[in-house]
Amino acid sequence: MKTVIGIAIIIFAAIVVNPTSSPLANIRDSDGDGYLDTVDAAPNDPLLWVEGTATIEVRVFTKHPPVDYAISINGVYKAHGTFSDVWSFDKHTFTQTFLHGKYNYGQIQVAISGTAVGGLGTVPIHIEQPTTLKNGQTTIVQFYT
Repeated sequence: MKTVIGIAIIIFAAIVVNPTSSPLANIRDSDGDGYLDTVDAAPNDPLLWVEGTATIEVRVFTKHPPVDYAISINGVYKAHGTFSDVWSFDKHTFTQTFLHGKYNYGQIQVAISGTAVGGLGTVPIHIEQPTTLKNGQTTIVQFYT
């Protein structure tokens, strides 16, 4: 009987102290990346563990009004505007949150695009600028129409 109880205690202890199976929050690391679930931004993905933020400042210029424009980040609409004066300038500031970890530690690639209609013609202008965002930094992107 003592042997069975001893084995049960050993098995129970092995489960409790094992980071991937422990029910205790101060031990649990579900994905085995070395970061406890309580501080892991992606507790089920061993390649990502930290949430980062970067500021994107998009500056849009035109010397050929009238122009209507729109700005997107990774295909998601963010802002728009209209220019009616020559040499017009608009500035938009966005905060981008992203996860990083093993392969992109501290940075991520995003596609910032601008679409403009007007100016010298009625043909839409589409500009896409791949940009690397670094955690805690501000990135400036400029579009000219």
